[in-house]
Amino acid sequence: MASSKKSSNIWLKVLGVLTVIVILSFIVYFLMMIPDYRLDFDGGPHWAPKTGMQVCSTFKIDNTIGKELTFSASIPDNISGVEYRVSYFKTFTWTGKTYQSSTGDKTVGGLTPEHTYYIQARYYRMNMMGRKVKGLWSSARPATVRNIHIANH
Repeated sequence: MASSKKSSNIWLKVLGVLTVIVILSFIVYFLMMIPDYRLDFDGGPHWAPKTGMQVCSTFKIDNTIGKELTFSASIPDNISGVEYRVSYFKTFTWTGKTYQSSTGDKTVGGLTPEHTYYIQARYYRMNMMGRKVKGLWSSARPATVRNIHIANH
């Protein structure tokens, strides 16, 4: 008799622990499904609504020097810098290399002459925790590297 009572008590404890685990996992799952809020300290309250960053759509591309492309963008007051992505492919722009600039100007060298690269830009800012909050990438803009030989003066 005593052994059957012990085994039933053990099964009740196991069932109680499993119930608590299932309830906690549902709570965590539903908290992670809230799309409009984030746990990030960026100057607002703890459960602050997401504030979208503007897209860096007005940036200039200059390719007057051989094997180089120069990018420039104006940086608004609440933005820390700009990231540029230079891709070899139009459809796979995510494969490109990313360059960062806190002033808005960046020169990228070592490119293949007479090839068209696809350039994207996005703003970023640093939050109060020191983490980089990134905006959305702009649409890809083509730029062909000119084959210009600069003579030594």
